[in-house]
Amino acid sequence: MYWPTSNASHLSDQPYFKGIIIINTVLSMSGSCIATFITSAIARGKFSIGDISNATLAGGVIISSACGIFVNPAASLCVGFFGGVISTLSFIYLQPKF
Repeated sequence: MYWPTSNASHLSDQPYFKGIIIINTVLSMSGSCIATFITSAIARGKFSIGDISNATLAGGVIISSACGIFVNPAASLCVGFFGGVISTLSFIYLQPKF
């Protein structure tokens, strides 16, 4: 919940860019959650709250370094979607091996 404002406060001093950073972070987190619902349903046959919570964090983290660069909302959504798929598949297939 606080990840978008944390990104904005650390990455920019200008109000205009803070708005873009917040929007891009929220879109990335949303894309990550959408990807997780799809990936979790396909891989597990059901939704997992663990997958969803991990992917929400992954969506925020994956966009953090570039959220001030992307001005296109579709790019932020795609980056988050990619992060959600990777996070979910890693959580399903790699975690049991560790």
